[in-house]
Amino acid sequence: MGVRWIREASDTPNVSNLDDVRMIRYAYGHQDGILKNVGEQAISSVSGNIFKIGAGVLVLQGWEVEIDANGWSLTVDDVATKRYYAVYLEINLAAQTVAIKSVCDSTQTPTVQAGDDLSAYT
Repeated sequence: MGVRWIREASDTPNVSNLDDVRMIRYAYGHQDGILKNVGEQAISSVSGNIFKIGAGVLVLQGWEVEIDANGWSLTVDDVATKRYYAVYLEINLAAQTVAIKSVCDSTQTPTVQAGDDLSAYT
């Protein structure tokens, strides 16, 4: 399962991914979400103890991230125990990494902190 930047950083002097983000964020009207009609539109599904997000493109503060054809999946260890999950996209500009992560709680749906404004703190 692969998650990657649409435009990755490059050692070759050219337009950087940060340059694209300004334009993309404005073009999308400062909206985060999933691009329509791309791949499986990142539709989620559950099969047994596996939660899966299908192929697609996610946008967070103008940063475009692609989930490849294999999708992304989370295996839940103990399906008999009631648990609440929150799945989120994490972008780390300092390390130039992107990942889909999850947090779990046994009493309520976990809260995911929004983090920094990626335009203000690049």
